Amino acid sequence: MKEGSPVQTKTPPKTLKERFLLIGPGLVAAATGVGAGDLVAALVAGTKFGTVFVWTIIAGAIIKYFLNEGVGRFQLASGQTILQGWRSLGHWALIYFGIYIVIWGFIYGAAGSSSAALAATAIFPQIPLKGWAILHAIICLIFVWIGRYQFFEKVMSLLTGIMFITAPLSSFCPSWIKLPRDSSPARQTAPSHMPWD
Repeated sequence: MKEGSPVQTKTPPKTLKERFLLIGPGLVAAATGVGAGDLVAALVAGTKFGTVFVWTIIAGAIIKYFLNEGVGRFQLASGQTILQGWRSLGHWALIYFGIYIVIWGFIYGAAGSSSAALAATAIFPQIPLKGWAILHAIICLIFVWIGRYQFFEKVMSLLTGIMFITAPLSSFCPSWIKLPRDSSPARQTAPSHMPWD
């Protein structure tokens, strides 16, 4: 697409099958917003600090709304993606964004694999948190190395569907599973910052 050219839109899906084919990218986008690691990290923060940080959820939602709306408005008004808009600002913006994205990539990569490891450690406490974090980072490296979006989309759609079903069901688990607190295997092997501590 040339810079400044109008955004090309596809015709909306008419059949049910065509609509279901568009669910995959939406599920991938939804999974990047909230994952199992986020749910576990929220539980840990809630257990340790109570409702002290509720204001950050509200502030984050408001900021995210205005940023996403601004990006959408920019693309509709200019016909450019946000990356093309950055590029039009000059070389200083590319250098700044390049440095920022490298630093952010390392921080997000470490935080993402660690938060996913929190969920895995809660389910399988036999493997330590660091082991799960390394395993998740290696799995992500393999996905990036393969570079096939369709395969990634199918895996993410499956995992997001599982999370969509199991996250609400997990709120009922305490009534289904009754383990004595002191004899719980998770209690004996899990890191000290897990929700049951």
